[in-house]
Amino acid sequence: MTKKSATLAWIDPNDSTQLEWIIGYLKRTQTDHILSHMPYAFGVSQAGNALVAAIEAQMGKAEFRERHRKMQGAWRQQKSRDKRDTQTMTHQVPLSVIRALHTLAKKRKQSKVETLSQVIEDASRDYQRETEKAKKAKATYQRRLKEQRVKYQETEKIYKRVVDTLLNALAEETDLRCRLEVMAGGWDSSVLGENERVEYQGLVESRATGLESTFADLNLVRAKVATLRQRMQVLADSHGTEQHHADDTSVDNPPA
Repeated sequence: MTKKSATLAWIDPNDSTQLEWIIGYLKRTQTDHILSHMPYAFGVSQAGNALVAAIEAQMGKAEFRERHRKMQGAWRQQKSRDKRDTQTMTHQVPLSVIRALHTLAKKRKQSKVETLSQVIEDASRDYQRETEKAKKAKATYQRRLKEQRVKYQETEKIYKRVVDTLLNALAEETDLRCRLEVMAGGWDSSVLGENERVEYQGLVESRATGLESTFADLNLVRAKVATLRQRMQVLADSHGTEQHHADDTSVDNPPA
């Protein structure tokens, strides 16, 4: 290991941050390409002592000594600025943690403070990343929940509209039936004749067509219920069955 002069005692050949700063400073301030033969491109483990030796070899030149003096002053200012952004902290941690920190710092070729700072920064970034991920997941859930709520409200509106229309139709049909019974003297269970069945079918078709637009709304919500036409057809078929049964009875059992 090269022995440093007292003048260069401020340079730590194992401090990668300081070495990078010195290399950058000399690159920015050189006017005579003095760095062209300096080993500043080596890895940190190799460049530390080599860079110190290269700087010391130039100290015989008055111009470089002045540059070195300014560089040392600039480094003090840099350290002063860094200290303003730091705070000394004392914590008691298990020895196992200290040993793990020492091993990790050695592996990374960093000081324990640098390693600890980096570990904390990495953990902070991971936490922020997970927090953002959780926020996005929450926003997605809330958006989907809102969409489901809107869909439910639309479905409820359709059902209410259909029920309201059907209640109006039921009220009208009840009114007409009551008026008809009053004027015609009520109704009986007589079986419809052939001509009456044709007229009945025509009336059912007309009435069902008038209400079909209302039931079309049920298709929007995919309601699995029998349609009005299907229900009316069941009733119409029952009338026909009664008629056929009556005809069969008259043939098998003619009146006396």
